[in-house]
Amino acid sequence: MHIERDFEISRTDDRLFSSFLEHLGRAIYSGIYEPGHPEADENGFRTDVLKLVRELKIDHVRSPGGFPFRL
Repeated sequence: MHIERDFEISRTDDRLFSSFLEHLGRAIYSGIYEPGHPEADENGFRTDVLKLVRELKIDHVRSPGGFPFRL
């Protein structure tokens, strides 16, 4: 058997890949969501954490209950 590493059938849309945010430890509360934090926006999301997540180039993040939001 021979596998050709450069063989491509078609391109995969990058929007297929995403991430999941779970209520474990400090991932949400005092993580990405912390109203009252000096870096929090008007919705309570920490802009410093959102900036770091955006650097990962994740298109969508799915939160508990399946609600997706765009970064």
